[in-house]
Amino acid sequence: RQSQSATREVHMAASVRRAIEQKIADADYYDAQQMVKTVHRRLCSRGQHDAAADFCVDSACKLAAAKEYDLAANLGADLVDAFASAKAAPSDENLARIETLIAGIPSEAAVVPKYRVLNSALK
Repeated sequence: RQSQSATREVHMAASVRRAIEQKIADADYYDAQQMVKTVHRRLCSRGQHDAAADFCVDSACKLAAAKEYDLAANLGADLVDAFASAKAAPSDENLARIETLIAGIPSEAAVVPKYRVLNSALK
């Protein structure tokens, strides 16, 4: 029974990823971001913080690649908020996640939301 649940979870994750990628391909960026936020929160609520963080960063990078920098930075804010909510101790892994997300946003783009993420991360 546990393996069926795990299989269902993997299938759902794959289908959600495909749906998000399709929304990005269709330039439906806001809906893609909202789907990411929902899945991210769901993973966090299940205690799957690493999977949630990786999913959030990966999705933010895809939005940044589509030049949707504000949406990507907003996901970065969610990531930092999730770290704070989980009382995650600073780690090289979490720092690398934030660096990866921020690196996808050009210095002149999404200035206010990007620096809000950095400011929150440094608190």
